[in-house]
Amino acid sequence: AALGGTDSSQHDWVDGYFTTISTKIGGQWLGVWMVLASGVTQLALFEAEMTADALQINGMANRGLLPKLFSRRSRYRTPTY
Repeated sequence: AALGGTDSSQHDWVDGYFTTISTKIGGQWLGVWMVLASGVTQLALFEAEMTADALQINGMANRGLLPKLFSRRSRYRTPTY
C-alpha cells in the first residue's frame, strides 16, 4: 500500500522508513502513532523473550543442568531467582 501511495522507490526503504511513509500518507499524527506502536511492540517482544529465557533456565535447573538456585518458583508458578 505504501509503495502505491507514494512516489518512493524500493531503495528508499531503510530503517525507520515506515514512520516516514506513514507521515507522508496520513500526516503527522499517523507518523507519531507509528513510532508509539513500534515502541510498544519492541517492549512486548523484549518481555516475551525474557519470559521464554526464564522458563528455559528454570527447566534446565529442574533437569540438573544448572544449579538448583534457578529452579525456584513463586506462588504464581513463575520462575524467581
